[in-house]
Amino acid sequence: MKKMKKISAFSLMELLIVISIIVILSGAFLIPRFVGVKNSAKIAATKSNLITIKTVLENYYLDCGKYPSATTGLKALVEDADSVGIAWSGPYLTKLPKDPWMNAYVYTYEDSSESYLLKSYGADGKEGGTGINSDITE
Repeated sequence: MKKMKKISAFSLMELLIVISIIVILSGAFLIPRFVGVKNSAKIAATKSNLITIKTVLENYYLDCGKYPSATTGLKALVEDADSVGIAWSGPYLTKLPKDPWMNAYVYTYEDSSESYLLKSYGADGKEGGTGINSDITE
């Protein structure tokens, strides 16, 4: 009889350990990349929402002849809060939107210049900041 060669191979346990190590190492490199993409997507969504709200504010202006007051703010887009009367043909929005970090958008209006500013305070919900926490305007 011929001698049989001994076949050497990896056991199932060794394969599972190697695969686990590969998954853990690849996760350590890929997760930070996905976090950056998620933050970029939230910033892009915020800018898109700001454009939409500005469009709705322009529709409000065309109907009412003025922008919502500083005291009423964006609430005037949902209900006739300024008692504008017959010219108000809203609601212009079904509900007040929030930014992707679940903070309210900031609306300020100046009567003297008849201009408004619309922005999001970013991830931290506070004025100022840097990076993901910086204010976002369109």
